[in-house]
Amino acid sequence: MIETILIESVMPEVFFWTTDRDPDTGVASTHIVDGQQRINAIVDYIGGEFVLSEKYLMSAQIKESCGNREFKELEQK
Repeated sequence: MIETILIESVMPEVFFWTTDRDPDTGVASTHIVDGQQRINAIVDYIGGEFVLSEKYLMSAQIKESCGNREFKELEQK
């Protein structure tokens, strides 16, 4: 998932469902219908939970620039 984002490829859609609003507070809850694992992977990577293991990356460019690095170690563009 992270490599897909880094190579700027098309990411599968994420679907949300918003519940009815509470008439007293105006607050509505939003549920992830499809895509929770993808969102968690993004959040976990940004949060430093894992590095992009070079051996699983397919793009030579991404292996070189991002392999075995945490998000905070990536070069900013």
